[in-house]
Amino acid sequence: MRIGAMHKIGEVLIVVLCVYVDYAQGFLGLSVTIPTLKASTVYLVGMELFSIAENIRLMNPDLCAAPVFKRLKEWKDGEPKA
Repeated sequence: MRIGAMHKIGEVLIVVLCVYVDYAQGFLGLSVTIPTLKASTVYLVGMELFSIAENIRLMNPDLCAAPVFKRLKEWKDGEPKA
């Protein structure tokens, strides 16, 4: 449980860092700004959605036969099929 809590703290720190980076980009006068906060939050939301789907699959083994969960398992195992 401690490892999961440390991961959540790390995620919050990433978001805080991206807020500061987005704020600092305005002071640097760059002609192109990179939306780091949007990119990091999209990544974190996607990661959490996959985590929720994995937990649902573990709680209800009958769902393992569903195509969505088969694809999720393939992605997790690193064997994507076209």
